[in-house]
Amino acid sequence: DSDNGFEIRVVLRGDRHQTVRVSQGKSQSGEDTVQVSTRCGPAVDKALRWALKTNGSFTHCGMALVDDGGKDYFELVHAILLETATVDEFKACVKEVAFYGDWAEQKLTDGDVY
Repeated sequence: DSDNGFEIRVVLRGDRHQTVRVSQGKSQSGEDTVQVSTRCGPAVDKALRWALKTNGSFTHCGMALVDDGGKDYFELVHAILLETATVDEFKACVKEVAFYGDWAEQKLTDGDVY
């Protein structure tokens, strides 16, 4: 359990893992959503350009800046409309967020932190 949802620890190749958070949300138009996200690393200035360029290659997620206690982090996020969500869409989203979140984490950190 986590705030407003739950976390999934996804085991990846090479003894790596990625924690994916799933929570309730609302779209800007007020529709109920399921938000799937994972932290990738600290948002350092030298990585901002890389993050924006990389953003276009994701299918089920996008890179975002998230403030946590006054410190910025990169997170991969994706929102699924609850009304039209399918199990297959949810699985694909969790897998892609975990895989690319770990990939981005490897670019941004020296370890397997998240």
